[in-house]
Amino acid sequence: NSICAANNRGQCVGTNANAHCTCAQPMGFGNGIDCDWAYKPVQVGVMPMPELVANAELAACRAREAVFENNNGWCGGNTPPVNGEWINADLLTPTTIGKVAIKGRGTSAQWMTQFKLQYTNSSSPPYTDVAVFTGNTDNVNSVSHVFAPITARYWRIIGLGYSTHPSMRFELYTFDV
Repeated sequence: NSICAANNRGQCVGTNANAHCTCAQPMGFGNGIDCDWAYKPVQVGVMPMPELVANAELAACRAREAVFENNNGWCGGNTPPVNGEWINADLLTPTTIGKVAIKGRGTSAQWMTQFKLQYTNSSSPPYTDVAVFTGNTDNVNSVSHVFAPITARYWRIIGLGYSTHPSMRFELYTFDV
């Protein structure tokens, strides 16, 4: 953690005497630093940037903007807003994921208070549930959740609760063994 903090690179996640690791950056399309664990964000340069699509989006905040580096983020397209809107990430190849992090929309007081993470290896449903997770309490800070690593190409986040409007930025973290 001291190496990560000194280089403003996030923090090590988890501990495991039998693993190696990378310090994770938020919504990390940047490089992590080796420390002691195995989670790292899906990164440009390590693998292609995921293709992002949503079932509904507003023109001012499209699915492609749902990355941590983009302060705007994605927002659901239904007016009035509704629960159940989703965003998909196509990682282009099956990838082992073991952590998800979300943030609210940086430019507005909008965020997900609860969400469901799903996955599949097919370009069409059905998707398999990973879990329902607690979301954010503001639009600035990230919330992350670790789960048993799963290998899949397609990942979906479904908004189950929101503040003001369904909106988010998110990151999926690979799990290297």
